[in-house]
Amino acid sequence: MTKPIDGTDVYVTLSISLHDAILARSFPLKCTRQWQCSRCLGVGSLMAPPPYGRVRCASCKGHGSVARSETLSVVPDVGQRDSRAMQFRYPGEGNCGFHGGQPGDLYVTVTVMPDERFEIRGKDLVCRLSKDELFNPLPSLERGGGNASDLEKGFYLKVDGRIVERGLGGFKWGDPSRGSLVYLASNHAPLDAEGAESQKREPANQAADITAIASELLPSLDSLEKARDAMHAPGDAGHREGIELILDMQRKVLARHGIEVIPAAGKVFDPHWHEAVALDTGGEAPKNRVTRVLQTGYRHGKRLLRPARVMVSG
Repeated sequence: MTKPIDGTDVYVTLSISLHDAILARSFPLKCTRQWQCSRCLGVGSLMAPPPYGRVRCASCKGHGSVARSETLSVVPDVGQRDSRAMQFRYPGEGNCGFHGGQPGDLYVTVTVMPDERFEIRGKDLVCRLSKDELFNPLPSLERGGGNASDLEKGFYLKVDGRIVERGLGGFKWGDPSRGSLVYLASNHAPLDAEGAESQKREPANQAADITAIASELLPSLDSLEKARDAMHAPGDAGHREGIELILDMQRKVLARHGIEVIPAAGKVFDPHWHEAVALDTGGEAPKNRVTRVLQTGYRHGKRLLRPARVMVSG
């Protein structure tokens, strides 16, 4: 009896705009998967009349499966939207199995393209404006925008130069409600004691924002790296290149906030930036060198956000 063979998982990446991440009902996705051949039912061969016996199936060329490309729709459930990145798993929707084996799963990683108008802070969107722009129609993800001089539309002008419109911001994974859209007057100078105190708190607030950005975005980068490393087949070259482009794009976004990748591969092990999780005794690298990066590390200036988890030569 032929042993069942389970199907492999399929990893697909999709890049969308911030507008679509928040407002679109679904995200169209092009996907190529292996389906069981309908002619030979996954066997790869057919019984021909005598004297030929079994012959290779012409439909699947003996593979037992055929590649089929189609456009799917990713429909986020309540609480599944995020302004930075989203991940979805569809059990049994990957490549087909053989001889009764179970199909693999489909993993979809959705990355959100940065929008130069808005800075993402949790589920809030921040837009910085000059003083003159405060009385013009303000940018928003919705059509038409708003007007800061019309307070009846739900705007709240505060003494620290902020205009806040609730419910027009972004989303954070696990939270079904939208955040606020915050407009900041970039040239506003606080005149009172409360404003001066807020300036003193600014460095601490910036550090907290950087930590929040890292905690929200790094898991999605880790998933992208795992998906890239799992693609070894010759036909995966295009997908690998696409993931590399998305990784590079997301790291550039981090770099704009001062978040950098910690150099590790081939470097001398540095306990300040590296975390050794395995010893490599079989290679020819000099002792105490990083031979493999198991998880990318990140820093903000001289502040460690997450050490690089590495394998070190012994």
